[in-house]
Amino acid sequence: MNASKNKVSQRDLTLLKSKLSGILTTSADDIEQLARDAPTECCAIAKVLRNFAKGMNGSRQWLSACMASLPPEKWVYNGTYTSVQRADGASLKYCTPGPEMLDAAAGAAQFRAREALCRSLVESVSSKGLISMVRWGDLRIADRKRHPVLLDVAIADSISVLEYLFDYSYTERECRWRAGVCIDPSVPTPPDAMRELADKAQSEIIDSLLGSAHAAGGSDDLTVRLLSNIAANRSLLESAQQAVHASQAQDFAGELLSALNSQGINEVPEVESDADILEHLRDWFRPKTGVLRSLARFDRRHDAATDAGLPCTLQLAEYVQTQYISLRGGTMAKQVAQLQFGGPCNKLIFALVVAACAYGGITVSNELHGDKSQKLPAYPARGKRTEQVSTHAIDFFMSVFGHIVFSNAGWALDASALSAYSAALAHKRGRKQELVFLLFKRQSASTLLAMHNVLQRLLDRSLGAQAVEPSSP
Repeated sequence: MNASKNKVSQRDLTLLKSKLSGILTTSADDIEQLARDAPTECCAIAKVLRNFAKGMNGSRQWLSACMASLPPEKWVYNGTYTSVQRADGASLKYCTPGPEMLDAAAGAAQFRAREALCRSLVESVSSKGLISMVRWGDLRIADRKRHPVLLDVAIADSISVLEYLFDYSYTERECRWRAGVCIDPSVPTPPDAMRELADKAQSEIIDSLLGSAHAAGGSDDLTVRLLSNIAANRSLLESAQQAVHASQAQDFAGELLSALNSQGINEVPEVESDADILEHLRDWFRPKTGVLRSLARFDRRHDAATDAGLPCTLQLAEYVQTQYISLRGGTMAKQVAQLQFGGPCNKLIFALVVAACAYGGITVSNELHGDKSQKLPAYPARGKRTEQVSTHAIDFFMSVFGHIVFSNAGWALDASALSAYSAALAHKRGRKQELVFLLFKRQSASTLLAMHNVLQRLLDRSLGAQAVEPSSP
């Protein structure tokens, strides 16, 4: 990056320190140095940001609202890994399943603000090769059934591929490790092994991608780096919101399993049909005399396990189970994911989680930043049951299920191993966040382009394979 004789004004420098430190996740001192090294680019960026802010009607939180900012104080070292601490504006709204992604005015405003910001910045990028990496448009990796209107800068596709590569590498290593130690399929992978496998998966990907990317060489472009950071920040903030749900899920799963154990239920009952599942729900949540309703923690008045509410509970459990198989089983063969997470016994666990959240009064954060109602019931209220279920609620349900299943061997229901599993899961998530942070928030434009091209070729092959994959019978 060539410095010019231009100098960044104090007014522009104040704006840049206020905004760029959040986007680039760096200190105000680093922004001052950036202004000295690249004054021309910094002046151009300050102009874009100032003009954009004028259209935000005086709101000072527009960067958070459109998930473009990750302040440096939110990137925290946890002893063995660094990860995103819970940040304002963290939301899974961009990843929502269903056709009504931007159904509320607040959500649409956030989305339009992000688009306007990115388009304004792209206009100052002159290199055609770099523009192709940061242009705004449809994301190729988006599943149109789950993400029908997901748009972002093009490099966001590569970030998604990177995240998938991490999950795939981890799963492959885990399968080899389990085969090597002949561990029983019903026994979960030990937490220490989870940490080691995540470390190796991260290291392998960094060495592979950065080695070839650095060899490519080329010039830098601050605006391109800024847009890559904006794309990475959304991914990291979404991951941070999932971490919040995981922490809450650990606590709730502990309460639920402890409650079951106190009533003599230590294993998932064997069921063969929906009728069996409904019978267990009635038995567990019957008013006053149910094994769980008799406990103060789950004695909230609700209809989730009554004749009026059970159809909704079962339907929601089916939907969450389908999403879990698709999303959390994404790196497995379809048949393996279906075998591991499908079937009536797993469905019973999902239904138990959904009903317990209703009777336990569990709420989740609103997925739209700035909405008046900050908390919503995880189990939809009566008047909302024909609407799309909250994305945050779905993620929370899945997280509770995962904690129950992966901290226990076979069909056991025991709260004792939850904390160890949760800590290992946080370590694994942190390693993936570090991967995104290092590769898409700390590299030059030329390195970003080289990695983007590699990851896009992988995406091309993946989409090509899906196009010729035979349909299921």
